Amino acid sequence: MPSVTIDGSSYEAEAGERLIDVINRCGKEIPQVCYHPQLGPIQTCDTCIVEVDGKLTRACGTAISSAITVLTKIGSNRPAQRFSHHVFAAGASLLYHVVAA
Repeated sequence: MPSVTIDGSSYEAEAGERLIDVINRCGKEIPQVCYHPQLGPIQTCDTCIVEVDGKLTRACGTAISSAITVLTKIGSNRPAQRFSHHVFAAGASLLYHVVAA
């Protein structure tokens, strides 16, 4: 079983398990607008951006295959998350106006 270190705490993961599922199971909170465990990784909203071994990546699209280190609350992923929330909100607003018209 690969070991996943999330914000300094170690957790076990199954090989092939999605990182976002490990994060959720551990009780860590990260934004996740388009992810649902039964649907799988849609990878369209970018709100679940985390740092994995020094690189920004989507937690929903990352399958665990070996030991990794994950940071969920870092400065470099915040702008990416905020931008994604902004784009999502703008799109939802536009959709509402189109449907309501």
